[in-house]
Amino acid sequence: MELTLKQKTAFGIGAVGKDMVYALSASYVMYYYQDVLGLSASFVGVVLMAARFFDAFNDPFMGVLVAKTRTRWGRFRPWIFSGTLLNALVLYALFAAPVLDEAALMVYFSVVYILWGVTYTMMDIPYWSMIPAVTRTPKDRENLSMVGRTCAGVGSALIAMFTMLLVGALGGDSERAGFRWVALIVAAIFAVTELVCCISMKETTPSEMKTATVKEMFSALFRNDQAMVVVGSIVLINSALYLTSNFIIYFFKYDLGGAGWKATYCYFRKGKQFRLVASLDEKPGYTILRYDSGKALLTLERDCAGVEHPGGSVALFDLFFAEGGETEVFDGWFQAMGIKPRTEKKLAGYSSWYNRYQDITEDTIREDLTGCRSLLCLGDLFQIDDGWEPKVGDWLETDAQKFPHGLKGMVEEIHAAGFQAGLWLAPFVCEKDSALFRQHSDWLLKVDGAPWCCGCNWSSFYALDLDNPAVLDYLRRVFDRVLNDWGFDLVKLDFLYGAAPFGNARESRAARMYRAMELLRSWCGQKTILGCGVPVMPAFGLVDYCRVSCDVGLDWDDVWYMRLFHRERVSTKQAINNTLFRRQLNGRAYGSDPDVFFLREENCKLTAEQKRTLATVNALLGNVFLTSDMPSHYTDAQRAEYRRLRTLFEHATQVQVETENDRFYIRYLLDGTPQKLCFTPF
Repeated sequence: MELTLKQKTAFGIGAVGKDMVYALSASYVMYYYQDVLGLSASFVGVVLMAARFFDAFNDPFMGVLVAKTRTRWGRFRPWIFSGTLLNALVLYALFAAPVLDEAALMVYFSVVYILWGVTYTMMDIPYWSMIPAVTRTPKDRENLSMVGRTCAGVGSALIAMFTMLLVGALGGDSERAGFRWVALIVAAIFAVTELVCCISMKETTPSEMKTATVKEMFSALFRNDQAMVVVGSIVLINSALYLTSNFIIYFFKYDLGGAGWKATYCYFRKGKQFRLVASLDEKPGYTILRYDSGKALLTLERDCAGVEHPGGSVALFDLFFAEGGETEVFDGWFQAMGIKPRTEKKLAGYSSWYNRYQDITEDTIREDLTGCRSLLCLGDLFQIDDGWEPKVGDWLETDAQKFPHGLKGMVEEIHAAGFQAGLWLAPFVCEKDSALFRQHSDWLLKVDGAPWCCGCNWSSFYALDLDNPAVLDYLRRVFDRVLNDWGFDLVKLDFLYGAAPFGNARESRAARMYRAMELLRSWCGQKTILGCGVPVMPAFGLVDYCRVSCDVGLDWDDVWYMRLFHRERVSTKQAINNTLFRRQLNGRAYGSDPDVFFLREENCKLTAEQKRTLATVNALLGNVFLTSDMPSHYTDAQRAEYRRLRTLFEHATQVQVETENDRFYIRYLLDGTPQKLCFTPF
């Protein structure tokens, strides 16, 4: 007796629901636990990999259990039904994680995800193994397999098409809530579809077989070279499927989706003519401009999520449009805003970060200070970067092992050498291992009762709540100590976006960021601020200098998978591109900091040409010119190259950037002589 249409349909419906569950987990669990809940991508990846290794041994055991099953309802349907119910519950738990601290959340995810794999195997293996028991002929088995695989693809496609739409529609501003609702819906669909399948698909054909042990299965596999080829092919196919399903959301969100939008302003260029579209006021919410080159369509959005408006008319945008030469349109924009840079002075010097990183001590800083005496000029900057503090967030004291005598005496030595003294801080965040995090949990910005994780740097770091008066008092004391007691002249303030990861009913995210920057300005007085990790417009006119690029790297570009671990790019190539395309901010909004350059050979993978390009672009298009080499190790040739670049930084005039055939040309005058730099950074 051939299978009826009803039976084929029921089997196909089961495949749709089953693979909706599989696709939701395979495609979104990494995104949910990393981007939404804040776990590190490396940890989530390790758990996913461990689960797959576990499956390699769990699946054969499940096959043996199913083969040994004897019930009045058959061998397979009890497993399908019970596994479905359990897996539906675990699926909901997987995407409805409670509010937990990081360590507890890591344990929760590990346990629940492994349970999800076990319960899914409980129904998946008997589902496909059931085919011989419900069919009589090879043709029926072939047709039923085809129906199942086709409908499984439909289930996966539904998840790919509608998940993020439903997350946004059901969760509003909370992706966490959106995923919880989607998981509940998918779990319910799953239970219904498998119930339909179990009711309709009755085992009519005895499927008696010799039950092999797991050991016998693996022994037989390793003795059969053809079977090994098939298994190897399956491993490769599934590896590709897992990579694609887990990474595709990141590609569309961060690579493809992020390529077509700009914040605050954008410009179009044809020859020497520029068309500028720019915001004049970001406090109501960040302006997001998206351009579709295929449709020649520019769309504008205002990021005012969560803000409650009192009603009546609301000014949606306050925009500036201009067409003309580059200088004309950008000067016009800043004149319309009434923004002037706080200083036109160029700043050269040294930073400790990109060679020593956090491995700094009193001795290493003194070594570099000695080297700088024979390289830098009087009045240059000598900046101590990350690594001086006990932990990020604990700013009132120094690391007692690295700087047992504190920083006040070090500042006096820097001043005695004739340099300005600079210090790195990240004022609006703290890491999990800090004393501040342990002792003042009430100072942390919270969402659903849990501290808001800003990123995975250090031991992972969290945002401080600017609405808490105790936080403001603490930061006021920090800047008083750093600038007045210790005597630093400049502070490099990093990860400033931590002040305003989102808005609320009273103020937009942008307005909150403006408020944070104005607080920094009031605490620092007339001391110099080098801003870093701050959205574009809130820094205008409030910081003296500002980073306009991502971090440079010791290699030309970052590796693609590092973008899953860090939100910030570490790429020399991308830093040069950032400096080029944001060059118009230099000398108008603030003095642009294009990050450091390198001349050294050791601990640096850049070619000689790449180092020369980076240093030259920095010298021509920025007002900050810092090296992060150890000057004491410079050769005579490297010192001569530094002097050449320093002359370029201080004396080049009439700098203009042109493009032709995907190449950049920076033209300038040096001592009245026309000069040109040609390169392709992409």
